[in-house]
Amino acid sequence: MQNATPDGPSAGGPPSPSSGTPVHASAPAATVSDADVVKRMYEESVESYEASITAEELAKPLYTVSVPRLAARASAAATTAAAAAGGDGSAEAAPPGVRILDVGCGPGHVLGILSRTAGASAAPCGSGEAAPAPPLPPPPTLIGVDLSPRMVARARARVPCATVVEGSVLDVGTAIANLPGGGAPFDGLACLFVLHHVGDVRAVLGAFRRLLRPGGAVLLASWVSADGARMEGYPEQWPIDAVAHQVEVVNTAAAAAGLRVDAVEETEDQDMGARFAVWECTAVEVEGI
Repeated sequence: MQNATPDGPSAGGPPSPSSGTPVHASAPAATVSDADVVKRMYEESVESYEASITAEELAKPLYTVSVPRLAARASAAATTAAAAAGGDGSAEAAPPGVRILDVGCGPGHVLGILSRTAGASAAPCGSGEAAPAPPLPPPPTLIGVDLSPRMVARARARVPCATVVEGSVLDVGTAIANLPGGGAPFDGLACLFVLHHVGDVRAVLGAFRRLLRPGGAVLLASWVSADGARMEGYPEQWPIDAVAHQVEVVNTAAAAAGLRVDAVEETEDQDMGARFAVWECTAVEVEGI
C-alpha cells in the first residue's frame, strides 16, 4: 500500500456481473468498451447486480471506511470554501451544504451511504423544515449519473433525496448541466469500478477535476494489473472489452488532471480473481480551471 496520509483508504471487494481474468497488455483506445453494449448489459443484469450487493459486501471497508471518509472530506472542503468566500463565522450562520457526485452510481448503494454519512450532522435529507438553533447544514446535494435507465430508476427509488440522471462517464458534465445548481462546483466525487470501461483515463479524470472545487475530495476504485492488461471474458456473456489499468498510469493521469493522489491501496478480490485499487485524491489548483 502507498499512503501519503496515515489513514489511507481501506477497500473491500466490489460486486460484478461475472468473473474475468486479465490477459496480455495492449494499448487502450480512447474508449475501451462499447457504450451501447455496456448499457444493454447493465439493463439486463439489474436484478443479478443488485443481488450481488449483499450485506456482507457492504460491510467491507470500501463501503464502511472509504465512502464515509469521502463524505467527511467533502464536508470539510465545503466548509473551507465557505470560509474562504468570506463567511462571517458567527454562531448564527448556517454551515454550508455539501455537494457530492457519484459517477456510475448503479442502483444507488453508494449514494445511500453518502446520504447517511454526509447528512449525519445536517438537516434531514429531503426535509424542508427550518433548522433548529444552532443552525444545521442543509441536507447534502447528492447527484448520481449512470448509463443504464433501469439502474437510474433503482437509484432514485433507493435514495429519493438524490438526483439521479442518465449519462456517460465520458460526458458527465453534459448529463448534469441542466440540473438546478448544475454549474456549481462539487465538494466530492466518487467513481467506483467504472474506469475499466475507458482507455483515456487522463481525459476522464480531467473532466472530473473541472467539476470539482479546489480542495474537493475524490474516491476512485478500479481493476488494476501490472501491465495494463485487457480483461478477458469480463463478463463472459457480454463482449464489452475492459482494461485493468496499471496503478501508475492512473496516478500519472490523476496528477496531470489536477488531482493530487493522497493514498492508494491495492486489494486482491478472490471472487473475481483480479486486483483492484482504491485511490483517495484531492483537487488542486490548475491553471485554466
